[in-house]
Amino acid sequence: MEKLDIVYFVKPDLVNSELVYSLRSVDRNFPCRNVWFYGGQPIDLIPDFRAPIIQKGENRYEKVRNMLRQACKNDELTEDFWLFNDDFFILTPMEEVPPWYQGTLPQRIRQIETRRGGRKSGYTQQLRRTTAALQAEGLGILNYAVHVPMKINRAKMLQTLQTFPDVPMFRALYGNHHNIGGINHPDVKIFTPEVSIEAGAQLVSTSDSSFVNGLVGKQIRERFPEKSRWEARTE
Repeated sequence: MEKLDIVYFVKPDLVNSELVYSLRSVDRNFPCRNVWFYGGQPIDLIPDFRAPIIQKGENRYEKVRNMLRQACKNDELTEDFWLFNDDFFILTPMEEVPPWYQGTLPQRIRQIETRRGGRKSGYTQQLRRTTAALQAEGLGILNYAVHVPMKINRAKMLQTLQTFPDVPMFRALYGNHHNIGGINHPDVKIFTPEVSIEAGAQLVSTSDSSFVNGLVGKQIRERFPEKSRWEARTE
């Protein structure tokens, strides 16, 4: 199987412990050609390539879309690439990650607002905007906004960004626009400190607090003690 590039959109922080361990998990368990950082450059991490772009945009959705657009226009990237967040961890050897979705966007909206006692949030409003835009085009409304790596085709993503120029939730837009299908699977993100990694899990994602103070963060640090090839070596 052809090795693809991995792209991380990196925050401007000088220290990013989650990214360190995400890369360690990739180095051990996920074959790739090159790792690209778009945006920041944490100390002691040396990607294969870096695009030091300014993260422009009025909100995080616009910033991510702008970085994604630039990545997809980069002919030095493999035509298909893996998009990772810094809090994605590969727990077992995998050749690739199949497309995952979690139900539909309206189901996700109801789940969040039920948990909030019926109150809307900025996030659910963005989910509604995305749902309406997809329905207006006669497309599916599966919820691809789950916390796992996503394989993206550069040309297809540019088509999606052109079709939906002002709509957030690019994962849901891309997956439904190109009908990528996939596996209906619960999200793997762990938010709370007392929750541990499930037995047999292949993937996990963390929040800032669960990584720093939670059981899941402790488990990840214990599982990946060795430096990756993208860390600065002092010896």
